[in-house]
Amino acid sequence: MDKLYWSCRSLCELIVSYPEPEVIKFTLNRPEKRNALNRTLIDAMLSALDGIETKGKVLVLEGAGTNFCSGADLTELSSGVMEKVGKLLVAFATTPIPTIAYVHGSVAAGGVGLAAAVDLAVASPDARFFLPEFQKGIAPFFVSILLKNILSERHFKELAFTCEPFSAQRAQEVGLVNSIGKETLEPYIQSLLKIDSRA
Repeated sequence: MDKLYWSCRSLCELIVSYPEPEVIKFTLNRPEKRNALNRTLIDAMLSALDGIETKGKVLVLEGAGTNFCSGADLTELSSGVMEKVGKLLVAFATTPIPTIAYVHGSVAAGGVGLAAAVDLAVASPDARFFLPEFQKGIAPFFVSILLKNILSERHFKELAFTCEPFSAQRAQEVGLVNSIGKETLEPYIQSLLKIDSRA
């Protein structure tokens, strides 16, 4: 566990820690569910994001266990979890401090959306990205907007039309992630610490 300070929110489905001065880390902590986004976890993140600029200068997002995030918890579809996921993605995309995600293992649906919503993203070599909604003929509204903001039109269409899982290397080639390998995370954090606010 990262030292200095840490706190659990909503029965520890989100762990908030401070691994170094001015750095806040959110760890999605539902490894048995591949860190699927349920209402409890989303509410905990939205609460922790409130006033985040008073708590540190850089926000790091990671997932516990062997996967980053598999998207919305499909067992909660009837409770409006998809709308909650959209609200969370908007919140990350508009966070007033620099944000960076380290993604590994399964990165699917809303998990891809989180990777697209942050300012910088680092992938592990084993990361696998997947957009299952497109395979079902559904265009996820908020995820699509975020992807269109960072990918070229041709790359976006490629991912949407092929509907195939893709590797960390391909994610870097199309511009979804900035680098591969956790050793590249800390240099990014140190660079972001030099930025006082979002440009």
